[in-house]
Amino acid sequence: MNVKTFLISAVIGLTLATTARGQTLVGDTVRFWTQPQSSGIAVLAGAAVVTSPEHEFAEMIDSTPVFRINVEAMSIRLDSREAWNGPFFNTGHSPTWLEIRDLDFIGEPNRFITGVSVAYSNGIGFDQYVPSGYPTFSASNISFTSDSVRISYGGYEFPAGSFIHIDLITAIPTPGAAAVLALGALVTTRRQRR
Repeated sequence: MNVKTFLISAVIGLTLATTARGQTLVGDTVRFWTQPQSSGIAVLAGAAVVTSPEHEFAEMIDSTPVFRINVEAMSIRLDSREAWNGPFFNTGHSPTWLEIRDLDFIGEPNRFITGVSVAYSNGIGFDQYVPSGYPTFSASNISFTSDSVRISYGGYEFPAGSFIHIDLITAIPTPGAAAVLALGALVTTRRQRR
């Protein structure tokens, strides 16, 4: 059995473990980090316990919530309350982003995020200072790790009523799949040393 076969077996094992009942973020403490493009420095913007159906985070401008983040059992939603924009700055830093971290599924400590499904409203446009060729807003503005989701919104204008909805795809690796992944990584490492 070669490395490719090991990795295929691991993917099959992970896929078989994706369906589970009772998976939920409700009751989990999540943290909201942001990195403005102007400074390039990530800062903790807030933390909250996930309670459904209440929102967990609001971005304020002049004491007005311009957007709200609502974390549900298996999804994250950004709703624009007012028209707002993520300004573009020519600083060399990555565009402004907001990241929801420490997404842990209550009662399932081994469950982790393996993918996202993204829907968003039409009408999300460009900030006036974006350079030519800047990509239109799309699902590629959403990225994830095993316990976090990042929304990259720098360079875009969001009309009132616009939204970004993110459904989380998760898995619990079966013991066999975890072992196969570890073994495949070991074999790959040894081959690279040769």
